[in-house]
Amino acid sequence: MKRPVHIQVIGGPGSGKSRLATKLVDSFDATYIELDAHFWKPNWEPSEEEDFKRRVTDLAKSAQNGWVIDGSYTGILGDTLHDQLDCLVYLQISPVVSLPRVIKRSFRRIIKREMLWGTNRESVKGAIELCKWVVKTHSARVKRIKELKDSKPGFEVLIFRSNRAANKWLGSL
Repeated sequence: MKRPVHIQVIGGPGSGKSRLATKLVDSFDATYIELDAHFWKPNWEPSEEEDFKRRVTDLAKSAQNGWVIDGSYTGILGDTLHDQLDCLVYLQISPVVSLPRVIKRSFRRIIKREMLWGTNRESVKGAIELCKWVVKTHSARVKRIKELKDSKPGFEVLIFRSNRAANKWLGSL
């Protein structure tokens, strides 16, 4: 029997977070906590911050076989679950790679009218904003992760600059 794991996978849009997180969930038979699914209410209404924080904390506490968190929401969650983490996995994928993925995924979601987190659908305006976000936040995210790694000795932060490297690590577990 595998011991419960506590892993958080973070990265920008289109970095492969969800794909890696679901593979980790399958590998460890852990609970999948997709932060976007717990944050967004119908009609893209954001959750109240305290309610969101409580919901994520409760999900983590109730996960008998451990958990894998997909996403960050650092501005709301802060380091709420960091003391429980076995490791933080950061997919530092260049916008040169992630932006085309976001465009392709958004186009597919818009054309097929795919449902996201309840009753939400991606719009052209939302897709444009997401593309801007990919480019605008990349360097700040890289800096924040480096600061986190430097400020918490012994806190395991794995940084992968390609999905191939992340998958190779996953295969070694």
